[in-house]
Amino acid sequence: MELESNYLPALETSQPLAPTHWDVTIARWVSRMFSPPLLIVLGLGLAAAAIGSASAWLWAGFYTLLAVLLPVLYIVWKVRQGEITDFHIKLREQRLRPMLVMLVLSTMGWLVMLASSAPYPLIVFAGAGVIQVAFLLIVTQRWKISGHSTAAAGFSIFIFALFGLPAAPVLLLIPLIAWARIRRNRHELAQTIAGSLAGIAYMLVVLYLVSLHGPGLTL
Repeated sequence: MELESNYLPALETSQPLAPTHWDVTIARWVSRMFSPPLLIVLGLGLAAAAIGSASAWLWAGFYTLLAVLLPVLYIVWKVRQGEITDFHIKLREQRLRPMLVMLVLSTMGWLVMLASSAPYPLIVFAGAGVIQVAFLLIVTQRWKISGHSTAAAGFSIFIFALFGLPAAPVLLLIPLIAWARIRRNRHELAQTIAGSLAGIAYMLVVLYLVSLHGPGLTL
């Protein structure tokens, strides 16, 4: 039939889908398990557990709701509307509005915690998060720096400062997440290095300023 002959070239030139390599699967799960929103929740949870008070858990829940859950719901809504291609917002041009929402809500949460004398480690972590989002918002307008790497580096330094030498293995998250983003072809090496260095730098600056003008992370 003529219809069949029209489709025959397309069928002959089609290729079977290549199997996914095991390392790509691992990289995908690393990216998902240690995405910036989940690292914020994990950091708040670990800090609250270290403080060990009911109020710490309540404040961690408050900041999670305002600075994590609401921005995530906004992104999901935009994905369903077709304004954003995927949850991780792989296109740099689509990141402006979601990051503005994150910045506004995280700043509001941090200010409320600061004014209400929330546990100090939580205030420090939330304040560092505001700096992180603001930095990424500025840089992303020109260059697709790795937000995963920035968040992982900042999180790792904070946890190491909070718990000390026993938490040293957490620093391995920095190269692990950088590898995962490169392996998934979401970022180039330079973008992950820049993100990691930025996360380390801003968290070290925050911790240094805290040591000068506050009680530090002493629990």
